[in-house]
Amino acid sequence: MKYVSYQDYIEHFGEIFEVQAKPSGIHTAPLKAFIDELNFMLSKHSRVFLFRFDLRFADDNILTDNSKIITIFIRRLRRFIEPHYKTKDLAYSWARELEKAKHQHYHFVLMLDGNRINHPQSLCKKIRQIWFEISGGSPYWSKWYCFHRTDDNLRSAAVKHVSYIFKVRGKGYKPKQARDYGHSRMDTRR
Repeated sequence: MKYVSYQDYIEHFGEIFEVQAKPSGIHTAPLKAFIDELNFMLSKHSRVFLFRFDLRFADDNILTDNSKIITIFIRRLRRFIEPHYKTKDLAYSWARELEKAKHQHYHFVLMLDGNRINHPQSLCKKIRQIWFEISGGSPYWSKWYCFHRTDDNLRSAAVKHVSYIFKVRGKGYKPKQARDYGHSRMDTRR
């Protein structure tokens, strides 16, 4: 059973983060996994670039029965990022959603070395190209941050902004083979 919180904050390893839990509640385990990914990136890099965007399908009637399409997207994105930004450190979290209108989409948050990238302009072009080639759809740009590891205010703002993707609403409407959430698990790749 997934734990759902309706509180305006979450505690993780002694730190308190403000979150967007209302009105549907928030799944705490995947949110904490995202915070772990962010903290790992901050432990490796003095600055982190964090970018949240949504991936929509061209046809609103598309329903995938597994998570293969997001795996393909990540693989192609990695093939661009590693040589372009000269880094192998690509952390991410994603959420699969199917809202009341029954349009499946993905929320995605990407984290990179902020010393290698500080603006998403060329990254946006490549994300748009990759997602269009895979799905025929287009991304929606949400917000990006680039902050130093000592900037707790911006880090907290980024966590609050990203917490939206872990909301309960829109989750669970999937076949058994599909997942609601995914993470890069950077801390296991040391």
